[in-house]
Amino acid sequence: MDNAPILVPPIRSGHVLIVDDDPRNRRLLRDLLTAKGHRVTEAADGEEGLAAIRREPPDVILLDVMMPGLDGFEVCRRVKCDPATALIHILLITSLTAREHRLKGIECGANDFLTKPVDREEVL
Repeated sequence: MDNAPILVPPIRSGHVLIVDDDPRNRRLLRDLLTAKGHRVTEAADGEEGLAAIRREPPDVILLDVMMPGLDGFEVCRRVKCDPATALIHILLITSLTAREHRLKGIECGANDFLTKPVDREEVL
């Protein structure tokens, strides 16, 4: 039996964009992610989120679905339709649990879903 230590690669920190109209949700996610070494940018609505993506594309977007103005589905669709941003991973965050909402998210290009209230371990 080999007694060599098991090497686990270090977790790479990245740039995460949080798009959510609720400042409490943004703060919770920001605190959780920055504590793990990630750099976080925040946006309070869909338009602000799209502008932040144009300024500096993130590695991952945590995107609230239900927001005034542009909802998360439309923001996701726009990000995934643009060749410059199509490869950015998008996690839709929602309290919507109906199958049709998840299917709509998949159609818009979401990579995965997180259910509100978010589970800290799932986010990380």
